[in-house]
Amino acid sequence: FQLVGVIALGSRNGSALIVVDGKPAKPFRVGERLADDLMLQAVNNRSVTLATDRNSKEGITLALPPVPGAQ
Repeated sequence: FQLVGVIALGSRNGSALIVVDGKPAKPFRVGERLADDLMLQAVNNRSVTLATDRNSKEGITLALPPVPGAQ
């Protein structure tokens, strides 16, 4: 999985552009499944959390690369 972009409207409302299995990036909304066992659980300004369900305490965080020149 590779995070390409994020639209965050609060952690539980938004979407992300994610590459799955090397295929072209697709948009996913919070709550939507990327794979049978993984969904987009939450979004932040520069990262997302993938988990098995919306209430899972454990997940995978994907982050956008740093912006050159930003601090």
